[in-house]
Amino acid sequence: MQTVFLVLLLVAAVVVANAVYARFNQIPVAFLQIGAGLILSLIPLYRNFELEPEIFLFVIISILMFNDGQNTNIRKLSHQFGTTLSLSVVLAIVTILIVGTVTHLLIPEFSLALAFALGAIITPTDAVAVSSITTKVAIPRAVMTTLENESLFNDASGIVAFNLAIAAIVTGKFSVWHGITNFLYVFAGGIFVGLIIGYVIVAVRIMLIRMRVDTPSVIVPYTLLTPFVVYS
Repeated sequence: MQTVFLVLLLVAAVVVANAVYARFNQIPVAFLQIGAGLILSLIPLYRNFELEPEIFLFVIISILMFNDGQNTNIRKLSHQFGTTLSLSVVLAIVTILIVGTVTHLLIPEFSLALAFALGAIITPTDAVAVSSITTKVAIPRAVMTTLENESLFNDASGIVAFNLAIAAIVTGKFSVWHGITNFLYVFAGGIFVGLIIGYVIVAVRIMLIRMRVDTPSVIVPYTLLTPFVVYS
C-alpha cells in the first residue's frame, strides 16, 4: 500500500510540474519534473524507496516509446535513415569514448571500463526529453525530426556499450567481436521483431475496422494494451 501511495505522489508531482510549466513555459518541462523529483526525495518516505527497473520499463517506458513510435513519420524516417543511423551509432559511440576518456583523466580512480560504462549510461538521448526540451526552441523541423528519430535508435548503442563495459569490469577482458555481434543482435533484431509485431498490430486493427467493431470501447482498450503486450 505504501508503494502505491508513493507512486501516486510521484504522479501528483508530475501534474504539479506540468501545471507550473503552463504558467512559466520558459523552463523546459523536463527540468521542472526533475526539480519536483528532487523535492520529493527530501521526504523521509522516499529515502528507502525502490522501484524495480522492470516495473519502470514496463509501466512507463513502454507507453512513451509506443507513443513516439505512433507519431513517427515512416516516410521521413526512411528518407533520413542514413543520417539517423550515423547519429545513433557513430556519434553515440564517439560520445561514449570521449566521455569515458575525459572521466578517466579527471577521476583516475575510475577505471576506463567504469568510465565507459558511465558514458554509455548518459549518452543515449530520450525521444520524449528531446521533444519537451526543444518545444520553445526555434529548431528547423527537419533537424527536429532527425533528432527525434535518432533518439529512438540510440538505445541499442548505449545498451551494447554498457554491457561491454560491465563485462570488461567483471572479467577484465574486452571483446570487439562480441560487441559487434551483440550490437547487430540488439539493433537489427529489434527492428526485425518490431516490424513483425507492428504488422500484426496494424492487421488486427484493420480487421476490426472491416468487421465494423472499431468502436471506442474496443479500440481504446486495444490501443492501451498494445505497448504492454509488445514489451512482454
